[in-house]
Amino acid sequence: MKALIYRVELLTPALFGRVEGDPNSSVSYPYIPGSVIRAALFTRFAQTEGVSLEHVLDHERTADVARRLFFGNVRFLNAYPAVPEVQSPERMLPTPRSWYQNKSQRVKAREDEEHKVPIFDLAVDQPEGDEPNQRVTAPFCWLGDPEEECARVRLLSPRRRVAIHTQRATANRNFGRPRKGDGAVYRYDALDAGQTFIGAILCDDADEETLEPLLNGEFWIGKAHTAGYGRARFKYLRADSSWREVGGCLAPAQEELIATLLSPLLLRNQYGQFTVDAEHLARRLGEALGAEVTLERAFVGVEVVGGFNRKWGLPLPQAHAFAAGSVLVLKAAQVVPADKLQALEQVGLGERLNEGFGRLAFNWQQWAKLCIEAQPDPQGSRVALAEPFSRQLAERMAQRLLAQRLEQLCLSRAAQLQIHPPPSRTQLNRLRSITLNALNDPEPAARLKSFLESATKRQTVREQWERARVLEVTSSQRVQRPSAQPFNQWIEVIAKALDEQDPVAWAQTLKLARANEVVVRVQLGDVEVTPSLEQRRALTLRLLAEVLRRAVRASKSTNQAQGGEP
Repeated sequence: MKALIYRVELLTPALFGRVEGDPNSSVSYPYIPGSVIRAALFTRFAQTEGVSLEHVLDHERTADVARRLFFGNVRFLNAYPAVPEVQSPERMLPTPRSWYQNKSQRVKAREDEEHKVPIFDLAVDQPEGDEPNQRVTAPFCWLGDPEEECARVRLLSPRRRVAIHTQRATANRNFGRPRKGDGAVYRYDALDAGQTFIGAILCDDADEETLEPLLNGEFWIGKAHTAGYGRARFKYLRADSSWREVGGCLAPAQEELIATLLSPLLLRNQYGQFTVDAEHLARRLGEALGAEVTLERAFVGVEVVGGFNRKWGLPLPQAHAFAAGSVLVLKAAQVVPADKLQALEQVGLGERLNEGFGRLAFNWQQWAKLCIEAQPDPQGSRVALAEPFSRQLAERMAQRLLAQRLEQLCLSRAAQLQIHPPPSRTQLNRLRSITLNALNDPEPAARLKSFLESATKRQTVREQWERARVLEVTSSQRVQRPSAQPFNQWIEVIAKALDEQDPVAWAQTLKLARANEVVVRVQLGDVEVTPSLEQRRALTLRLLAEVLRRAVRASKSTNQAQGGEP
């Protein structure tokens, strides 16, 4: 089959709703589904032929061609993001679910150095040791030229835009706004404008002449056209008779096969129900290849697939599907010929093949270790804001984003700290009251230190504070770590952070998660903001107050469980 390659540029945000989230919201796929491309070209075909959509399949001039193109063996593949900064347009692919990184290295890495943490492909080789791993979360990847030590890979997460919309009153639309009991608020999580995607259509040579003119011009795709979503520009690029979705040539035939799903796959079991069983998928692959295969390892994801039929005006039945990027490691009883693997890659497996479902590749993953290419420096892409009003607005937005980010970091840090055994609740509440009062004090460090000096002069308080330990617990298992710090020393660290002048040193003193200059600054265009001394002092005091509040609540729960006074 011949591949027709085209490019899609989003002129406005686009919404391709998936089955996810609240009913009053819509979350877009991170790509353009093949069903959307198929529907857009079907509409354009009817327009060029001068036939209404309702009669395209019945009109004597268009019926045969329309049925062959849109309901036959033509494959409308998903349009995935284009590889940035390459001369010839290249199409990225779903990230295999067998790609993992060392979790401890990933946590310790700075945000601008995440690319230095290597990726290990567990489908190719199982690394030694019992260190915890974390799956690569970027939805798309692109493999570059391999090097001696590891293959080069680029990772990409498409930009998204979240918007809140209101539905005006439906009982009396003259109001033009929601009213009490009439109207709704809903949220759109869409793909942002200005992004480029690369798609492909697999067809016979005879269909190229008809499809090529349809792949140029502007289209409305996706949902919410009346709200301004879905304006896109299509441009036909080239035709390729030897095109392979993962690029390159198929590896020589061998007994061990690594099957990677390049799109969601719908599969039914022997009872006619949709299934996401890896063993059943392995059997179906063996039947399609004409060989007996056994499943060695599987890295499978599941997603719910739906859709919408505009002819009926109804949503399509929802079904569970194998997620794109799922990987199966198979062992064949005999060597599978390369022509059979290539034929299955061209045709696909499962249902709704003409909408881009069921795409797969064999032995694409050949490297046990991969190195991430560094992302281009955003310094050159900063937008200079010359107008005073624009700079003022950008600074206000950046300040709010920074305050929100630091608030989340402080709350997450407080959840990691536990005082055991805690001092009496009277002491904890007294210290918390002083901390909250210090928020309005121009010199909060002096106020806190003064209280600490007077409190520790009492023997009972001093003994309880020296006995208490501040423990760090993991968020997943709530297990205490061996390292602990006396409560009185930890309070001194908090007091020291109140007078810290350097934002980076302040974040490191409090041991905020991923504390570095990227965390404690926010940039919009060429406007960059960092937390002021007053903001840092307020957040430090709120961190202390939150830890004390949690300690008081834990002490009450322990006392009630032991039958003490509530």
